[in-house]
Amino acid sequence: ILGGFFPWSVFLPFGIWQMCKRARRPDAALDAAAVRQKRASIFTLVWFTVLFLFFSASSTKLPTYIFPSFIALALIAAVAWDDFLKGAAGAQAAGAKGFRVSYYVLMAVSVAGAIGGIVYTIVDYPAITTGVSILCALLLLGMALSFAAFRRRRYLAAFAFIVYAVGIILYPLSRLVLPEI
Repeated sequence: ILGGFFPWSVFLPFGIWQMCKRARRPDAALDAAAVRQKRASIFTLVWFTVLFLFFSASSTKLPTYIFPSFIALALIAAVAWDDFLKGAAGAQAAGAKGFRVSYYVLMAVSVAGAIGGIVYTIVDYPAITTGVSILCALLLLGMALSFAAFRRRRYLAAFAFIVYAVGIILYPLSRLVLPEI
């Protein structure tokens, strides 16, 4: 899940914590919209948990079996981003610190993964080193643009640059890396 859902997987611990917190609120203190959010949070958490536990317990462990849970995970990550974007203008929103930590973890994992990927391919798979180097350079460019936007508190642009980075690496992946593999 962590690798297949990258880069959004780094936001899952925070998003799951946030949804659990939302699901535990007492109904009596909530308005109609908050009750719907609570029910949606419970549904999404149950959806992911049931799929994850069922396929983790199955005897065959094909990676594609966990794909149906990605929809629930996408909702969890999207709600975390949406809550942050709505409340981040003043940067005082509850949970903004946890989201920022997740974001900085993404940046660190991206840099470490790119460096590690290049070193790994140089040592073990020299035929795909050029493709992986281009892929990593494009990923790092997108993440650097995202980081610059995040530091300037342009959070929607930071999100868009992450999407750009993930989208743009698909070309060298499909043209330079996968054919060699």
